[in-house]
Amino acid sequence: MNIQESTGGVIVIRLPCNPALGDDLHSATRLARDRGVCHIVLDFSDVEFLDSSHLSSLLRLHQLVQQHNGRLILCGLGSEAGHVLAKAGLDGMFEIKLNRSDALAAIQACHQPPRG
Repeated sequence: MNIQESTGGVIVIRLPCNPALGDDLHSATRLARDRGVCHIVLDFSDVEFLDSSHLSSLLRLHQLVQQHNGRLILCGLGSEAGHVLAKAGLDGMFEIKLNRSDALAAIQACHQPPRG
């Protein structure tokens, strides 16, 4: 699991190719819980597929981040992983961006001071 911290308390995690994905999703949840992280970007660029255990881990992480009034953004989803989320009816639950840059921009846009 490749973890990068960005400004503003955002943790960016590049998830590995399967089969280590499940373990790394659990590690991401522990990291968020231990640090009280508000915002997490999960980069799925190297992930080929998702199964039900991965979805369950994502739901737990989503709930934890929401409890800290944060955002969980998924990015870099391939067509197969995106299809699994859609088929499970979860694509509307998660905030999904095309890539890491778009995900970070979305978080930063919400934290810009008002102009004027």
